[in-house]
Amino acid sequence: MKKIYSLLLMALIAIGAQAQTGRFGTPVEFKDVPNKVPTKMAEGVNFKPTASKSLNLLKANAAPRKAITSVDQLVGTYLAASSVYNVNDDKSIVENEDFPVYAPAVTVTKIDSKTIGLKGLILNATEVIKATVDLSAGTFSIADGQTLFTHEDYGDVILQNVSEENAPLTGTISSEGLLQFDGTYAWAAIIKSGQYAGAIWSGLYAETMFITPNGKMEFTNNDIAAYNNGPADVFVVVDEENYYAVIYNFGNQACPAIALLEDGNKFTFDDTPCIEGSTTTGDFYVAGVNGNSIIDLKGTGTDKKLTFATNWTFWTDNKYWYGEYSNSSVTITSGSTKFVYPNIADVEAVPADPEVLRYNAYEKLTDGKYGLLIMEIPSVDVENNPLKPSKLYYSIYTKKGTTESVVTFMKTQYSEISSMKMSEIPFEFLGSNFIGSGDLRGVKLNFDPNEYDYIGVQSIYKGGGVTNKTDIIWYDIASAGIAPVIQNGEVGNGAIYSIDGRRLNEVPAKGLYIQNGKKYIAK
Repeated sequence: MKKIYSLLLMALIAIGAQAQTGRFGTPVEFKDVPNKVPTKMAEGVNFKPTASKSLNLLKANAAPRKAITSVDQLVGTYLAASSVYNVNDDKSIVENEDFPVYAPAVTVTKIDSKTIGLKGLILNATEVIKATVDLSAGTFSIADGQTLFTHEDYGDVILQNVSEENAPLTGTISSEGLLQFDGTYAWAAIIKSGQYAGAIWSGLYAETMFITPNGKMEFTNNDIAAYNNGPADVFVVVDEENYYAVIYNFGNQACPAIALLEDGNKFTFDDTPCIEGSTTTGDFYVAGVNGNSIIDLKGTGTDKKLTFATNWTFWTDNKYWYGEYSNSSVTITSGSTKFVYPNIADVEAVPADPEVLRYNAYEKLTDGKYGLLIMEIPSVDVENNPLKPSKLYYSIYTKKGTTESVVTFMKTQYSEISSMKMSEIPFEFLGSNFIGSGDLRGVKLNFDPNEYDYIGVQSIYKGGGVTNKTDIIWYDIASAGIAPVIQNGEVGNGAIYSIDGRRLNEVPAKGLYIQNGKKYIAK
């Protein structure tokens, strides 16, 4: 069971969106990201940030450095992690809750004994920003208005203090060598002149802190040269209790991505948004790519390395992408951080009921397929305990009149299956015709469901040497699989569950419960 409750909530929201919008398993035509249009900053903004909690995870895990006695000791590569804010139309400024951390890789060089150069405070910054260092006082100062880069259409984009006009950005150097911007100042990349003078090129940032990377991310992007910029310096934080890892500067795009660590030294990347997009593109999230379909980004790992099993991209629901990435892995290169995976016991369990969510119909294709059946196969038992994915299976059934049959998939039409035929589909089995995302499963059918009255799905669990099956959950074809209508030939099976999935012996005295797929309130 995924124990990261806030992340799980976001994942469930994303899964719901997939089921409603048709993102999951739908063939797509990828579109390149259009040229950026800067956001005009409201005049008169004078922002004094307050302490943010968005960097607490990084602060708690940052590795200490040696005491600094020379500018030479500051030279190196860091992640410049900042909390992110948005400027509203009414000039109010709020913390960006959806994209709270921006962490690009920054190179620090020595200019002289009292000056260092910073390159990369924002993505694609090509110019070196000078910072004056006072080691005896443990402080540094960055003059306002220095050029970050020059854009071919908009001209110079400069570093600007947006808390106090023309004032330098100041900060401290801790005894361990951690560079930290003064939290009372916010800064932004601003277009200097022309039509968009004063407009924000990228976000509004505060509390910037320089963290030494503890890992490397390898990748190749053969589609778009600008994004073939690996390897990336990354910072990895692992929650060993709840089995997930946050990887900052994922794909060298200054964003964090979340890997859910799973039983059997496996992982799946969470599909919550990773990069904030425009109203045209929509927000970008990390996703696996299989041909022209979006799938889960999965792989296998050790305690120090995650190796991706599929190609991947940054992608939006509006079908914009960053090209296809391949040959990818994340390796922890320093420190004591390690990837920790759950070890689910191989014991007997009764799987939770599956559900048909939708049938995406399309005309018969040349390969004999008629449409995509999308189901939810919960990877938990009836008491909401996690199941070993390798022991979980599901079957699809059809029913016309009183005649019901299990659907058998033949190798002649489904080349990815290993045997000549298959009626019990392994939960972990994925291919061009068997698509997966989280607990969602999509199967391309080789028959027209409209020839039947009902279509059914059954979960099967083979744990502890014992096979347990759910009832066949039947769905009326005419209702497009919106709600179950009969179970094992009867209208509902009467089973009662708590809201968290535990099977109950009777209706509770008070509170929410679920029966026959519907929610009720006992008072």
